[in-house]
This record gives sequence, C-alpha cells and structure tokens, in this order.
Amino acid sequence: ASGRLVALAAPGLSGLERDNVAVKLPAVLGDVLALCVLPWAWRPRWRRGLMLAAVYWALPVSWLSSAVLGYFDGLLPPFLIVALVAAGAGQASLAGAVLALAVLIKPTAAIVAPAVVAALWRARANLTRGVLAGMAVTALVFLPYALAGTAVTAIVHCARLLLQERLSGGYPNVWWLLGHALTYASAHGLSGPVVFAHIKLLLPVPARAVGTLLFVLSAAHLVRRQPPGPRAACLMGGLLFMAYGMLGVGVHENHPHPLFLLMLAAGLPTRRLRALFAVLATVYVFDMLA
Repeated sequence: ASGRLVALAAPGLSGLERDNVAVKLPAVLGDVLALCVLPWAWRPRWRRGLMLAAVYWALPVSWLSSAVLGYFDGLLPPFLIVALVAAGAGQASLAGAVLALAVLIKPTAAIVAPAVVAALWRARANLTRGVLAGMAVTALVFLPYALAGTAVTAIVHCARLLLQERLSGGYPNVWWLLGHALTYASAHGLSGPVVFAHIKLLLPVPARAVGTLLFVLSAAHLVRRQPPGPRAACLMGGLLFMAYGMLGVGVHENHPHPLFLLMLAAGLPTRRLRALFAVLATVYVFDMLA
C-alpha cells in the first residue's frame, strides 16, 4: 500500500527512490498515529494528551528516527501504547492482539511483554485470552508466508535480532563503554570514534548471556513494583526499554526509541521522571547525530 501510494503521488521517481520513500512512510505514519493515540490514552483529558503529543512531535527524538532515517521503531510506540492501555484496563484480547501485531512489525516490541502481563494480572483479566488473541494474529499474518513457502526465511531474518555479534550496535550503554575501552588503543585513541567491538573480545565471558541475564533481573525487579492501571503500564513499558538499552548486548542506537512516547503516555508526573526523560532524550539525539 505504501509503495502504491508513492507511485501514485510521485510517478516520476526512479524505482530505487520510490522504494526508499515507500519503506520510510510507515515510520512517519507512526508519528501521525502518536498524535492520535496519546489523546486517546488520556481520555477524557484530551487536551493533556494533545499537549504530550505536541511535545513528542516537537522534540528531535521522534523525527530523527522516523522522518529522517526511516527506522520502523517509529511505528511501534502507538501500537505499544494501545496494548499497554488495554492491558491496564483489563482488556486481555485487545492487548494480546495488538502486542502480537507490534512484535510482527519489529521483534523489539516484545520488550514490553512483561509490563502487559503484569498489567493484566493486576487487573485480574484472563491471561489465556490474551495469549490466544496474540497467537491468532500471528497465525493470520504468517499464513501468506506459509502458503508461499517463505515462512522459514521470514522467521530466520527476524531471529537475527537475537544473534548480534557486537557488544554494542551504537547505543551508548555499559557494553559500548567496555567495547571502547578494549579497542581504543588499536583504533583512533581514547578520544577517537567508538568502533564496533566484537563479543569475542570478552571470551570466555559469554557477553550475550550476561547482558540477557542482567536485563531479565532488571525487568523482574521493575515489574514486581508495577502499580495497576493503564498509565503505570505505559511507564513500565518505557522503563523496560530503558533497561534493555542500558544492559542489552548489541543494542542499536534506534532500538530503545519507543521509550520516549511510552514515558510521555504516562504523563511524566514527577520531577525525577521529567529529569530522566530529558537526560535520555538528550543522549539519544546526540547519539543518533554522532
């Protein structure tokens, strides 16, 4: 649909230009959806939701990832908010279906799954219903691939996310610093650019397993303290993305992108959360530019 829209609106583009625009349009659509979903999440306080959406639109954290670079991380946040708000309200089927759709758009969406489960649990909703709804959506989406004989290929390409071979894919976290410390002497010096350090540099320490364990422990600690309700679920989703960015191995600079809209959906009710948001947004923007 995106390709046909571009071909209709700009018939003079070359095939390469048309495809380049077409694959970036969904990310821009994510920003448009963000403007719609925040007032929905804050109903009946529509004005508060619109103000939060305007903040998201005004800050470079939104358009650097989507409109400039075309990463699909810009398309995920609105779907994640719908799933988390639905979970906080006890709507298991809607939460499971939308979360599955988000994961099918990009597997990093699964990072918020613990917050969705915890929100449904605290709302005393039927978790089985959510799982079945998610499985139904997944089966429906993969059916055309199965009929075409390309399901295995699709799954293999999605699984690449779990097989990162670098300590950091560009996101400035503890592995990014460690990789720089291990490679600066052979690269450009301590003040030079940070190069991508291979996980083999830490052998026999299993870096990927250590990073995964740290994230799981952090996620368990966060979710255990998650209060009930839709906005608490959104905040927890944002904090889970932050934990993944800080502790995960092979995290690309764009992967933690959804945390900003998720935190805004929670309303940033305290001074500490507003300060945390400001610091994370500043670091994210400088990292994307550098």
